[in-house]
Amino acid sequence: MPANYEIQFTVAELFWLIKAFKINRLPLPEFDNAGYPIPEAGKKYTQAQISLEARTMIRKSGAGWEVDHLPAALVHWLANAKNMVKMTYLKRAGDSSRLSIFLEKDGALSVETKDESMDFVIYQNIDDLESNLIERLNASFADIKPSTSKYEIPQPEAIIRAAWNDKKMTEDILKKIGRDEKKSRSTIKWLDSLLWIAILSQVNLESQSARIESQTFLCGDDQKVWAGIETMPGQNDAVTLASIAVKNIGTLIKDIL
Repeated sequence: MPANYEIQFTVAELFWLIKAFKINRLPLPEFDNAGYPIPEAGKKYTQAQISLEARTMIRKSGAGWEVDHLPAALVHWLANAKNMVKMTYLKRAGDSSRLSIFLEKDGALSVETKDESMDFVIYQNIDDLESNLIERLNASFADIKPSTSKYEIPQPEAIIRAAWNDKKMTEDILKKIGRDEKKSRSTIKWLDSLLWIAILSQVNLESQSARIESQTFLCGDDQKVWAGIETMPGQNDAVTLASIAVKNIGTLIKDIL
């Protein structure tokens, strides 16, 4: 197998596979809370079976089906995962992406859903995964030095998304948390300049419901990147987002992985 191996499934194909192994859920958004709502007798389920057989991922065995070792291994990897890193990348203009990452001692598995397609990548080298995550940020201005600017905001994802869509709502939020008019103007101007935000969440899957243990936020305009860490998600504490050198993004991501 090459250093990084890629394989695609449709959401329906993966649903067929987890049903074959009598697995009720996977730690993926499409399969939470008992899974993808495709009736087993439905058209998509039947098409998934036909597709998997055509791809030699499954084959008839007596009265049932035998699943090839690769899709079987991937399904069990996901089903038995104890931890996950979830990366959400939002752009002010353009496509956004959501990636689920599952780490093992000697490698990692990433899963990304695009419409009805699911892209699986098996990494045998964690450095390649780090490089892939940095490339996703499109942070291609490594020579620009960071500034001394810092901004404190609660729930950075929600605040930044609000600023992109409704400046008045953002003003009201900042007012509610006690920001004076001068600080609010400065913060709103900064928020309005941002072009993207990435949220990397460390998720514990061992409890009955997945629990986010910490979140790292990265955001940027066309020249600089700001980063901050929330160690107690859900407490609505302000997160300090400080300007960092782009070369330090790799260090942040390495610490998360």
